[in-house]
Amino acid sequence: MKKRYLQLQPDAFTRFRTISFLLESMAKNKDPKKRYSILDIGGSSIFMYDFLSESSLDFELTIIDPRPKPVGINGKIKYIQSTGEEAAHLGRKFDFTIMIDMLEHVAGDTNKKSVLDSAIQLTTEAVIVAGPYEDYQTDKFEHSLNTINKELFGVDQDWLLEHFQCKKPDLNKVLSIFEKAGLHTKSVATLPF
Repeated sequence: MKKRYLQLQPDAFTRFRTISFLLESMAKNKDPKKRYSILDIGGSSIFMYDFLSESSLDFELTIIDPRPKPVGINGKIKYIQSTGEEAAHLGRKFDFTIMIDMLEHVAGDTNKKSVLDSAIQLTTEAVIVAGPYEDYQTDKFEHSLNTINKELFGVDQDWLLEHFQCKKPDLNKVLSIFEKAGLHTKSVATLPF
């Protein structure tokens, strides 16, 4: 099998691999023989499926994303073209919900909260959120990368521009949403730049 995820940037590769490892570990601790349902909010790529396929986890993956279904999404993945805010209307629960590099592409705190509330409502075991949060180091790094992109190509880097427009999530606000729902975080880590 061609390892498509090798085309990922190192930070994205690390997030996908870490989440795959976390899901596999949590499943082993619960019931290693169970088939786990996973909802990927904003996951319009094949990468999570590829990582999970290399794990020992028995899973079914549903992706919800506002973008049209990308090439490469196979019949083993259920793809729903919709927003994270509308995910609560899926009419079913999932064992795990993941959100990788997506909250920074959702405009406004109210919409970010709506996506997180949907994830909490839909999930029975754990919600995993990975991506950049608002802090000085990350902001400085992203602006530096964008400057390099403009110097090389004459335009802003589209994903970074969206981070600047939509604003990266505030980690304390995200944690507060989980705490108000009566949930506890197990660990929070940030990658230094």
